[in-house]
Order: sequence, then structure tokens, then C-alpha cells
Amino acid sequence: MGSLFSTQSSESIFLIGKLNGKPPDERHFFNLSQIYLDQADGRGDNSDIDTVKNCKNKDSDSQIFKPLPKKKKLFCHQTYVQWKSSLDLDFLKHLFTSPKRVIYLVQINDFPDFVKNFRITLQSSSYTLFQFIENFLKIYHMGMDVRWLDNINLKNVDWNIRERCHIVTEQLQYLVTDFFTPLQNVNPSDGYCIMGMTWTDLYPEEKYNFALGEASCKHKSGVFSFGRCPPSTFDPKNPKDITEITSEILWRLLKVSSHELGHLFGLEHCEFFLCHMNESLSMVDAMNQPLFYCPVCLHKIQHVCQFSVAERYQKLENFITDIHQQFPSEKWSQSLKFLKKCREFLSNEEIVQ
Repeated sequence: MGSLFSTQSSESIFLIGKLNGKPPDERHFFNLSQIYLDQADGRGDNSDIDTVKNCKNKDSDSQIFKPLPKKKKLFCHQTYVQWKSSLDLDFLKHLFTSPKRVIYLVQINDFPDFVKNFRITLQSSSYTLFQFIENFLKIYHMGMDVRWLDNINLKNVDWNIRERCHIVTEQLQYLVTDFFTPLQNVNPSDGYCIMGMTWTDLYPEEKYNFALGEASCKHKSGVFSFGRCPPSTFDPKNPKDITEITSEILWRLLKVSSHELGHLFGLEHCEFFLCHMNESLSMVDAMNQPLFYCPVCLHKIQHVCQFSVAERYQKLENFITDIHQQFPSEKWSQSLKFLKKCREFLSNEEIVQ
């Protein structure tokens, strides 16, 4: 079998960036973005794409990345080239500063005892919930360091975070945008970005009910919460709060923290594929989206972090296998199937030779 996608079109370069110089496995993996260009509008000869999709699996679910329908011209989306142009401009602003290679996390206010006492075993070692999140984000952004700062109690700082009692849930909520500047101000000099974590629910502005998290690329800061009482599913006759760490909660925390960090790397909501960076209009939408990037978003993150795609997928598979063994769920199972497909594609000699 000959080499697939030997020459990139100008449209492909605009979407995914130039791939010459990459290892053959990564070059062909990122070239799966061509599926969006060729299949989403039903044009073109897709014989090469079909070969790629089915090189290891013959079932109808063998496609690794599922393209979204084209609704706008390509230049109306954030392609790799558009994203990198913004990144290069930001780089010039900080040309004479030291490299920033640390993602900082910080706990805001206290957490219930069951959160602080939670433990999970990863590679035969026991970790707290906060260490669990830290280790996942280290793998997810492999090449960057991830560190927790000392906890911040809002009673002891002059952050002026606005709050309200939600009219339906009667639960305290913080205005998420009020955290951006104070967090930016406590981000250490080697911090690429900073992300706060709070037990208290969040809201984005007065007219909106609820937010799991939000981030500001301008401030290189964001905040996320547990999402305890979403008004859309709140039952006043049977109000429920989080009382234990379940598989669902672990999934939610990893999904929200890594999605918001994607925004701090400059990624806008993805409109090319079913992707970790898709926009969501509800917590249900957000939780049903993939945990992983499409090839376009992955290439953006790789450019900053400088990881090996195959090595990152292997480490994510090991990590999620440990979770699934202790907190089994369909979401972890589907994630492992996805990672296996990706690794099989990357190691397939028919593709990379």
C-alpha cells in the first residue's frame, strides 16, 4: 500500500497546518482531518479516506473522528493556521520573558471531608482527588508541568467576588468572571496559566442560570466547579447535593478542567468534529461530549506542549484503565475503545510505511 495523503492541499494546510517534518505515523494521523474537508459536504473522491477508516476495523463504527456538517466557510472557523497566528502574536509580546511551562491549580475555599478524604489507586499508588486531577492534566498536557498552589480562602483576600442565591435551587453561586483578574494576579512568573477549583457553584452573568466552568485566554485564568445543583435538573421536592465521589463526578471534573484549560491554550469551540472542545448548552451536553481532542485541536495543543501523540495516548489509556477498574462506567469504556483505535492507527504499518 502506498503512502496516503502524500501532498497537502492549501485547504488542508489551512485547516491542520503543515505536516512535513513530522514522523510518518503522526503525519497520517493528523491528516485524518481531511475527512472533514472531503466527507462533510459529500464532495471529492474518498477512496483514500475510506482506506484509512477501515484499515484495522471493518465495522461501521471504525471511523476514529466523526466530522460535523459544514455550516460556514473554512475561514470562519478557528483553523490551526488561524490559531497559530494568534499564538505567534502573543509570543512576540513575551519574547524577552522566561519560558512559561507550568499549569497552576488552586483550591478556592474549603471542601467537604468526603472530598478531602477521597482516595483512588493509580499505578499501585494512592492519590487524593486533587492529586488525581493533577496527574490527569499532566498526561493530557504532556510536556507541561502541573502544580497546586496553596489554598485560597475568599474571606482572607480582597477579591470582591460577586455572589447570589439562585432563585430556583436556593444555592450560593459565584460570578465566574470575577475570578479572572484575581487569579491572573496570583499566577507565578513561570505559570503558563492558572485554574481555580471551587466547591461552590458558578454562574456566568445575571441572566444565565449556571456554569460548570469558564476561562479567559486574555487573563490566562479560569475556574471550574463540581456542578452540584444545575437548575435545569433541580427538583425542589427532592433536592440532591453531591455526597460522594462517583464515576460520574470523576468524569465531570476531568472533562470540565481540561476543556477550560483548552481555552487557556487559545482554543475556541470546535466546529470540525465531535470533539472535547465542542460548545455545550447544558451540563448534559457537556458530559456527553468526548474527553479527547479531534486532530485539529490536538495539533494545536501538541504545538505548545511538544508531546509524542502515541506516547500520550498510551499514558491516557493506562490512566483511564485504572479509573475504569475502580469506577466502571460506559464513558470510561468508550474512552478506552477510542484510545485503542488511535493507537492501532498510529502503529499500523500499512499506514505509516
